[in-house]
Amino acid sequence: MKQKPIHFKKIDPKETTFFNFKLDASTYVLYDSDMGEPVSYGSFNFVSATIAKLSSKSTIFYFELNNTDGWKLKRAYKPDKTTAEDKDKNIKIENKKQETQEDKLKK
Repeated sequence: MKQKPIHFKKIDPKETTFFNFKLDASTYVLYDSDMGEPVSYGSFNFVSATIAKLSSKSTIFYFELNNTDGWKLKRAYKPDKTTAEDKDKNIKIENKKQETQEDKLKK
C-alpha cells in the first residue's frame, strides 16, 4: 500500500490485537486483527498517536520488510510502552511522596 487509503476503519474498543507495518523509511500503517482497511496510515508520529489511544490490554505486533525474508516480526508491545522497572520506580516515588506528606502533617 503505497497510497494513502481513502477510508480508515474505526477502532473497535473490544479489539486487542493490532499490526503495525513499516512500509518505508517514513511511512507506517496500522491494522486491527481483521486486516481489512487500515486503522491508521502515515508518519511514525501519526501512527504512534493512534497507538496511544488504544486500550492498555491491546498488543501491537511490529513488522518491517526484510529484502531476503519478506515481512519480519521485530517485536510485540503494549500501547503504554512502560516497563516493569518504570512501574516499580513510580510506586517508590509515590510512597516517598506519601511519607513526606505524613511527616509534614506530624509537625
